Amino acid sequence: MNPNTISPILLIYAAPLYPTGQRQATALIEKLVPEQQFIHLPVPAFNRDHGAVREILNYLVKLHSFWKRLYQIRRTSPVPTIYINQGQSMNALLFTGLPVAQLVRQTRAKAILSLHGHWFASWNARSLKARLLRFLANQCRYCTVLGPHQVEALVALGVDKHRVCIFNNTCELTPIACGEIEQKHLVDTTPIRIIFLSNLIESKGYRIFVDCIEQISTQSHTRPIECYLCGDFLDTQYSKSVDSREDQAAWLESKLRTINKSEFVSIKWFGLVEGDQKETLLHRAHVLVFPSLIEAQPITLIEAMASGCVIVTSRVGEIAEMLPENAAFFVEPSTESVSTALSAVLSMQSSQRLEMATHAYGRFQEKYSNLIYADKWKKLIC
Repeated sequence: MNPNTISPILLIYAAPLYPTGQRQATALIEKLVPEQQFIHLPVPAFNRDHGAVREILNYLVKLHSFWKRLYQIRRTSPVPTIYINQGQSMNALLFTGLPVAQLVRQTRAKAILSLHGHWFASWNARSLKARLLRFLANQCRYCTVLGPHQVEALVALGVDKHRVCIFNNTCELTPIACGEIEQKHLVDTTPIRIIFLSNLIESKGYRIFVDCIEQISTQSHTRPIECYLCGDFLDTQYSKSVDSREDQAAWLESKLRTINKSEFVSIKWFGLVEGDQKETLLHRAHVLVFPSLIEAQPITLIEAMASGCVIVTSRVGEIAEMLPENAAFFVEPSTESVSTALSAVLSMQSSQRLEMATHAYGRFQEKYSNLIYADKWKKLIC
């Protein structure tokens, strides 16, 4: 492919203050399609940690710069192909989605809308959010979602079904070697390692995870159990906690002290993990617990599949479509349900855990590998 003949791709995406699947998915397109030229136009984020007046002014200045760049792009010839990874908050739809929809409509540019959250699936078709999303989606040539439930939800909101297509996520993490999966599950002299990996907001189920580990810490076990809590506290519109970050940290530290008094169970809080550290922890882990309350197609689960982990997770969003029954324990996002499943995992023979982990790893290779992801995006955008 001759780089001089390639039309550039304008990447419009949120520039979040914390890790999100939306940002990871956008970065992976650029990484896995290196022959394509990309232009970045990040959408400014509102920082709730700063003083209200100061941050509002800062946000408005950045938003003005974003709109100015959009206007400049409108005047270029030819207008580049536009890829927008659209947020689903009212701010994102009004201040990003609407201007982009108008740009596409006026320039007739080829545009691809990508949706990674699952919030739109619960909207009323007559709501303002639904109207804004419908207007944007129906200006775009393609609208990518993460599974059949999202296709149905988008069509129910009034989006032309012929524009909608399913594009599964992938992950940056290097898949574990098959031999290493067998080695980590069949070596009975090492601790059983259980990991939770996500932002520490209640909707991700981190409190459920910690409460479950506290329960199993009061029991005796034939092998030591090491638990990894990976993630950091966030103040976002999706956080349901009324506690301050300091209060949440105090609650967590108290729980960790109680758990670490156990003779059989230990837990360590790593905070935010990325890159090599995340890969090492996942490749060492035998079990990933992810009892989230609302999801689309979480990259955390794809990373766990690629790492040969047994998975304990809820069925929300597209999760049930991601994993076959023989590759995961499906639970309700409650302490009781997760504890029951975790006890079942711990009571299994090593060979049984290996079988489940192998099924999950096979699912990754079949549907979520980098090669599959790159090939689909190349066909769509190039």
